[in-house]
Amino acid sequence: MFKVLLDMGKLKNPNSGLGQFSYYYGKHISDIENKDLYFNFLVPESKTGIFGKDYGYENTSLLRRIAPFFCKKYDLWHALHQDSSFLPADTKSPSILTIHDLNFLKEKSRSKAKRRLRKLQKKVERASAVTFISHYTAKISMENLNLQGKISRVIYNGVDIDSDKEVTRPSYLPKGKYLLALGMVLKKKNFHVLVDLIEKIEGYNLVIAGEKSSEYARMIINTVNDRHLQNKVILPGTVSEDDKIFLYKNCSAFLFPSRVEGFGLPVIEAMRFGKPVFISNETSLPEIGGDLAFYWNYFDPDYMAEIFRSKIREYEENEEEMKNKLIQYSKKYDWKKSIKQYSDLYMEVLNNQN
Repeated sequence: MFKVLLDMGKLKNPNSGLGQFSYYYGKHISDIENKDLYFNFLVPESKTGIFGKDYGYENTSLLRRIAPFFCKKYDLWHALHQDSSFLPADTKSPSILTIHDLNFLKEKSRSKAKRRLRKLQKKVERASAVTFISHYTAKISMENLNLQGKISRVIYNGVDIDSDKEVTRPSYLPKGKYLLALGMVLKKKNFHVLVDLIEKIEGYNLVIAGEKSSEYARMIINTVNDRHLQNKVILPGTVSEDDKIFLYKNCSAFLFPSRVEGFGLPVIEAMRFGKPVFISNETSLPEIGGDLAFYWNYFDPDYMAEIFRSKIREYEENEEEMKNKLIQYSKKYDWKKSIKQYSDLYMEVLNNQN
């Protein structure tokens, strides 16, 4: 039996995109039956046992980070994201690196981006195989990194949200119809353009749900206050899973004008509820949203409002048909399928060592 270590250090922030990816990856890989693989999870101490007692756990620690050669060895190491601070104890053991995005190429200065690329290139060289969460991420990676000789795969994220669960209405939600945006409130999400948009369209409130401690989030909150939109634009912060389900289930549409994404999971989550999604046409989003999403090519509020009014009318005139198409499309992103691809890759890499 092969011992596999899954680096889940990002569970320290479970509401982040990488924290969510780690949690659902661990949850679903725990369900597979493969007598050749025994899974061990590298997690913060507070998350020990999170996936049940039938698996091994190692805690993230300073020793694991700065002196891995003193730590436990495994037959295969899988770094679930490219920015991990942890490395295998044995430099010769096979490893897999999952790259979610190269967002820093757009977000950082040229010199900082070059440093990040050099650091990531070393991890790629160390890896036996590299996976990407979208073809867009794979394309950008291949343009900026040397992957020659590496096994590479595009494996989409799955969606795990209970669209049938009965949940109660959050107390912060205003009466009437609302549009939903969801994600950490960071500059790259471009949520501020939605405040301009909501002033252009009648009959809707706007909920921007997600962690809001950033300076960018404070800027949006100040804009809302300055324009006296407190009753029309709601930023509840991080929401519970039940609240998230209610917000998706009862919104009139989902809005995601993000400019930098490696995947864009909230888009597919909203589709799982049959909701119309309005998204930017940048980075990975056209690949993930496909032909069923509605796109903004730029962010002038009058243009955005025109697209919204036109497409929401199109959706409402064919609601049942479009709702069913959206739900069926979302099922393409399935964790069981994703985990099967990863577990097959584990065996391929391990068998290549023999």
